[in-house]
Amino acid sequence: MRATTAYVSSYVRPGAGTTAPAPGIHVLTAGADGRLDVRQSVGSPNPTWLTLHPTGTVLYACYSPAAPGAGCTIEAHRVEDDGLLTPISRTGIGPGSPAQTVVDPAGRYLVVADYGAGEYQSFRIEDDGSLGDIIDTVRGTGSGPHPRQDAAHPHAVAFDPTGTYLVTADLGADLVQVFRLVDGRFRLTSEAPVHRGSGPRHVAFARTAPVVYVIGELDGAITVLPLDPGTGTLGAPVQRVATAPQDYAGVQSGAEIAVAPSGLHLYASNRGSQSIAAYAIAQDTGLLTPIGHVTDGIAGPTSFALAPNGHRLYVNSSEADLIVPFVVDPAAGTLTRDGIGAVVRAPNVMVFG
Repeated sequence: MRATTAYVSSYVRPGAGTTAPAPGIHVLTAGADGRLDVRQSVGSPNPTWLTLHPTGTVLYACYSPAAPGAGCTIEAHRVEDDGLLTPISRTGIGPGSPAQTVVDPAGRYLVVADYGAGEYQSFRIEDDGSLGDIIDTVRGTGSGPHPRQDAAHPHAVAFDPTGTYLVTADLGADLVQVFRLVDGRFRLTSEAPVHRGSGPRHVAFARTAPVVYVIGELDGAITVLPLDPGTGTLGAPVQRVATAPQDYAGVQSGAEIAVAPSGLHLYASNRGSQSIAAYAIAQDTGLLTPIGHVTDGIAGPTSFALAPNGHRLYVNSSEADLIVPFVVDPAAGTLTRDGIGAVVRAPNVMVFG
């Protein structure tokens, strides 16, 4: 297997002994043996999310305000033939704090879940990959029982496997919504509330069953919701499972969730229990059966990423300045620590080219 390219964002961690500006995007080679090597560091400090254009030719990085009163920005970088990055543009998108971005399957629009501004935004993508005008904005409403749920706080935007529907998660309102994106404009299809105080953070999709998985940041649980692929209609929750080990009694902090390329297993991270949970997916219903947890080398797993072939899972241990590789058993779905990993300052998000 030849080496692949991975892009990792990092930030200056408070209390880490330095607040000096440093490039926030790192280009790594992921070898067949799981080894990671940093080849390039570019971009502005502290990106909150990375997104690749569907063509793989442009990488977008979004940023919260660098100082009080400043606005959010999105950088576009051209992906060269060797995987390295060349800056294209840096665009201001107004006040707020972007949590996640996604590009529509046709590559025409970039959608932002703006946690701080409490809204979803869509922007035109120009022919050179730079960000163009804002097309549409949908402001969230609602709140929840947790202190962090004082208002709407959109946290997730992701297209379903058909590329037809945009599924969103609002941490502040305990709400999952489905939109059609028509000429860059949001058209609400359906919505469904999730458990009060759960704080939905990210979503993932089953490969063979019509369900969406939603991880709660505030309760550390995964909620399984039916999603009709023909109409985009959400159903009532059919399952709710914990991500922390059974004996864990501390604060919950669910973070990332992803389905293996095979569609057989799902993985989720919990920053409270400092663990990655694994589940088997029932192929007919999408329901989850817990497999187990790993904690080795994990500290602050805000995000993780599965290699494109599904053979390895890389955990961004942001509190340890380390990307920790695990081998994935393709049949059992279990994870085994694989080597030391790569030293990267406070790694936050990883995407594969």
